[in-house]
Amino acid sequence: LSHYTLNYKFYKSNEEVVATGKERSWYPFLTSITQGTGINYNRPISFEYHNINNDEIYLPNSFSNSKDLYGYYNGIEKEIQNLPQPVGASNKLPEIYIYPGLPENEKYRYFPIPDYTGSVYKLSGRKNEGELKSLLSGVIKSIRQPEGGVISLTYEKNTYFDVQTGRNEYAGGIRVKSMRTYDGVDHNKDIVIHYDYDHLTGNSSGKLLTKPLFAQHVGFYLDPSNETLVNQSVINQWPEQEYWKRTTIRAPRDQSGDLLNYSGVLYENVTQYQVGKGKVVYEYDVPVDYLTTSYVSWNATQSKIARSGLTSGTYEDIRAFIGTGNYPQAMNTTSNYLNGQLLTSSIYDEAGQLLSKADYTYDYNFPYQSLQGIRREMMTTQKTDGSDVSMYVYAPYTLRLGAVALQTDQITTTYEYDNGSPIAMTTQRTNQFDNTAYPALRSMTTTDAEGTEYSTQYTYNQDYPIVAGSSDEWANTIERMGELNRSMIPVETIQTIKKVGQNSLVTGAAVQRYLFLTGD
Repeated sequence: LSHYTLNYKFYKSNEEVVATGKERSWYPFLTSITQGTGINYNRPISFEYHNINNDEIYLPNSFSNSKDLYGYYNGIEKEIQNLPQPVGASNKLPEIYIYPGLPENEKYRYFPIPDYTGSVYKLSGRKNEGELKSLLSGVIKSIRQPEGGVISLTYEKNTYFDVQTGRNEYAGGIRVKSMRTYDGVDHNKDIVIHYDYDHLTGNSSGKLLTKPLFAQHVGFYLDPSNETLVNQSVINQWPEQEYWKRTTIRAPRDQSGDLLNYSGVLYENVTQYQVGKGKVVYEYDVPVDYLTTSYVSWNATQSKIARSGLTSGTYEDIRAFIGTGNYPQAMNTTSNYLNGQLLTSSIYDEAGQLLSKADYTYDYNFPYQSLQGIRREMMTTQKTDGSDVSMYVYAPYTLRLGAVALQTDQITTTYEYDNGSPIAMTTQRTNQFDNTAYPALRSMTTTDAEGTEYSTQYTYNQDYPIVAGSSDEWANTIERMGELNRSMIPVETIQTIKKVGQNSLVTGAAVQRYLFLTGD
């Protein structure tokens, strides 16, 4: 009987980045895994991490203010100790650039736009940029195999292409840049795999799915001396810079509030290559990012307002509360199943010739359950006559539970070259699913270049009738599965072959039987 021993070591946070008045934190790291049988143990698999020296790790304690725009540690604790901090806040406010002339969801930005000719106003605060050394702290650096071989990883910062700045911007966290495999004997035989995430244009193919939200335009100003609204006629007399600074609220933490949708960055193109040995190019579908308001049947959550006395006066500008990505920051319509599907994978040789290409098709229209929700907040605004009025700012949202993207087709084309001319051979695999609440795979058919079809059909426990009180052990198992609402458990598979112009022939079959143990 084999057993495994997992060895850990605790490292203290770096003394120089401990928040004022806080203790140093301890971080556990897995250092090795050892497999053994009886009293005999194999050599361990060991792990090495970035920025761990002696008994310390280059990380702050858990109360640190050293965070970038996306919440990752960036090692600037000492630089922000003297920045203003709101009462009760545990983090400093981030640096904000206000662009009144841009669309609502782009007015507040965390990096300046080069050579911008319109109005821009800066609210000073903590640095937003990620710092690679800090991002690497505690990240796996290498894995040493029992036989002596070593796998080493290098990383770089995640990026996305920002249309407004016209350049690649930091997107939070890190990605793998390269992986080196050493056999433990000869470094001349190292295998180095590189990863590239850009389009052919050189722009990052990264799509930012959720934009962090630290600032919001409210359009009114609450006088802190008496906690009353300043009359709109007074606000309208302020210079533009004063107006935007006073009618902007900032928060020390990200207020985007979307807990169910993936909030990082996804890449449309990833190239895996070895220098002088060809490459593999992967293309992914990422149709929904933070700027997307609709896609096919998907619609982003919209913030709205509700107020009384609709015809009793004109209201001041409340556009800041209407639209996508605005206060009160409700969860967005579920979009995870729409993003990240592999569209194509292409293999090229060292000369750049295409050797094979696979294209993938998906069905997104299988049934799912919709859970309706609403987030609302009561606020006070003004009419143009200066009178106060209460209103609800609300955002109805929909969570799509069980929504999936299922691969229906894969068409693979391989190429052989005759005097430089490509000869293509194509195979196709088609998957068929139930269009029900349980989208079970019913058949998988592969058609080769000669037109021969190889198929496998599947049946599941829910396909069999329940016979109550049967003395048959297998019938009792099916009945018990139904009582427990178990489904999608495969029972029968049948393989067939069908050549062009011939009838289908059964080439194999299998039945899986299940039994419940006593007490189940």
